[in-house]
Amino acid sequence: IPAHAAIGETVGCADKLKKTWAKGLLNAVLRNAQRDGEALLIELEHDPVVRTAHPRWLQKALKAAWPEQWETICAANNA
Repeated sequence: IPAHAAIGETVGCADKLKKTWAKGLLNAVLRNAQRDGEALLIELEHDPVVRTAHPRWLQKALKAAWPEQWETICAANNA
């Protein structure tokens, strides 16, 4: 499916669900992802929140308690 068609269908679903307020938001977010997708993925790869699937507040607490092992703890928690 071409990206523009998928975006159009998704925006159209907002209409069908009577969520017309969401059409502009969906269109903007999806077009941004289409346009800047590669750069966004590279940026996310380096984000510890995405990499470890743990929120920043928990990472901060783990780093404070176990500075050398916090990443291993996150990995074990995801296993």
